[in-house]
Amino acid sequence: LDETVQVKRIFILQVFDRGRKELNHLPALGADHVIVVLVVVMMLVISLVIAKPNFPLLGKRLGKRMKQFQVAINALPVQAIAQLRRDGKLIVEGEEFTLAEIDVQQKPRPGANIISDATIAIDLDCELNESLIRGGQAREIVRSIQRARKESGLRVSDRIRLRYRGDASLLQAFSEHQAYVCGETLTLEAMLDTSASAFEEDFDGHKFAFSIERMSA
Repeated sequence: LDETVQVKRIFILQVFDRGRKELNHLPALGADHVIVVLVVVMMLVISLVIAKPNFPLLGKRLGKRMKQFQVAINALPVQAIAQLRRDGKLIVEGEEFTLAEIDVQQKPRPGANIISDATIAIDLDCELNESLIRGGQAREIVRSIQRARKESGLRVSDRIRLRYRGDASLLQAFSEHQAYVCGETLTLEAMLDTSASAFEEDFDGHKFAFSIERMSA
């Protein structure tokens, strides 16, 4: 995810065992923002699990019977597909098929905000609340201060004193996330100052102004 994207929750929905292993490759996320659901019933609500024959492999093997088994494989219920993924093989109308011969896919149901492949589906809840909005505003403040540091010719390691003023919502965002803002911008002192005006920003109609100065080591 791009750092500018606000996500309320990430639902990681999985059906098959291989999906559990793939979760190990995901970056670490805060526990408050991740809900892992290992219930097949939940998956059935928001995604369609379907099976399709692997024509290059089965065409040679089945010959004229291909059409018959295509219909049967396309109609496999989710329980049979789960068995195929678990056991690596499945009997369909008296014929044994392997995972290589049957392609399993997941597709979001209409209206679901889901990205999926054959093993894992991820649902992003992007509805914003006030807390997420203030978190985003704090990141905008950090970017503005970092840009101001660069424009002022400060070295990467320079510590600064920050004076700031702004609309009430931005002041609340700064207050709630002051440790983060100061840590990211190497601010040792931060104080509210109604005369601060060296740099002025407009975040979606909300005003924020500030001044910075390098502090001696």
